[in-house]
Parts: sequence; C-alpha cells; structure tokens
Amino acid sequence: MSSATPPPAAQIVTSALASELARQTKVHLNLGQETIIITEDKVRLCLMMHLKSMEARNTWVAPAGILATIVASFLSSSFRDFVLDASTWRALFIVAALLSLGWLAASLRRAWRAPTIEDVVAKMKHAGDQNSGL
Repeated sequence: MSSATPPPAAQIVTSALASELARQTKVHLNLGQETIIITEDKVRLCLMMHLKSMEARNTWVAPAGILATIVASFLSSSFRDFVLDASTWRALFIVAALLSLGWLAASLRRAWRAPTIEDVVAKMKHAGDQNSGL
C-alpha cells in the first residue's frame, strides 16, 4: 500500500496554514517546578496531624449563622409574655447573642491561626530534617 500524496494546491494551503499558525502562535513556558520526595508514611502522618487544624478554617460559619439568626429575630420581634415575661425573653436573646458572639470570636481566632495548604506542604518539604516535628 502506498500513501497518497496530496495535490500541489493542498500542499500549498497546508504549508501556508502551518506557517501562519506558527507566526501567530504564542507559546508560554511554565516548566519550573519543585519536586518533593517523601515516603507515604510521612505524608500520612503530616496530613493526620494537620487535617483537623486545617478544617478549623471553616468552623466560623456555624456561629456566624446562629448569631445572624438571633440578631435578626431580636430586631424584628416584639417580645410578649409567654411562659416567661417579655423582659426575660429579651434577656435570653441578649445572652444567646453574646454567647454566639464569643463562639464566633473563638472560631475566627482558630481559623486565623490554622495552617494553610502551603504550610502543610512546607512541613512535608522539611520532613527529612531531624527536628522537623512534622
């Protein structure tokens, strides 16, 4: 079996298209990279040690939602005597809002201190050091 050669007109079009494509194409190279060689047990240990603290970055959502709900309820309701008198209901809402605010502040502090992915990768890079502590 022999391969069929394209007609001369097709060769000219293909050649013109290839040269135009080569002239118009911009190539950006981003090939620089770092390689980390680490054993599986060290990766597991590092991830187990830091996963819970990394998850702390998202724990502020629940207290913020509860605080927003309590504040919205407090601002939009007129407290009436029902089981407890109105001033007691008002005081309970204020105490609940203050507790939620404290919980939110503690969660935000933990989220601020929680390690990022870059921190964990840096720990993995230095896992071979004798005193790294993963």
